[in-house]
Amino acid sequence: MTTFLITSLVSLAPVATVSGAGALGDAPAMGTGVALMIVGMSVVFSSLVVIGLVIGLISMLAQPNAVDEAPVQPAGRPSPEDAVSPELVAVITAAATAAVRRPVRVRRVVMLGRSDGDPWVSAGRAVLIGSHRLHTPGRN
Repeated sequence: MTTFLITSLVSLAPVATVSGAGALGDAPAMGTGVALMIVGMSVVFSSLVVIGLVIGLISMLAQPNAVDEAPVQPAGRPSPEDAVSPELVAVITAAATAAVRRPVRVRRVVMLGRSDGDPWVSAGRAVLIGSHRLHTPGRN
C-alpha cells in the first residue's frame, strides 16, 4: 500500500523543464516535497514500531515459564542441612592459607546460591575476582 502511495505522489509531482541554456524553468511545487517527506517519515516510523513489536514478542516468547519456587526461609539460623561441617571449614582454611602463603583464620562460611541462570553474572564475577591481586611477602 505504501508503495502505491509513494508512486502516486511521485507521479503527481510536476517535472522541472529546462528552457534555454542554464535556466531551470518552473520548479516543482513545495507541497509535493513536503507530502513526499511526510510519507517517507511515516513509513520509517511505522516500520520501527513493527520491529519493536516483533522484538517484544520474541522476548516474551524467549522467557522461561514461571515456576513456583520454594518458600524462602527467614534470615535467621541456617537449617541443619545447610550447616557447614568442620571438615569443610578445615579444607577452606587450608586452601586460603596455601593461596596467600600465611596463616588464615576462617571466621564464618556463607553458602551462596548458584548463578547458572545468567552467564553475564558469572563473567562479571570472574573478571572481578581476577582483578584482585594477592600481596604476598617475597612475591611481586
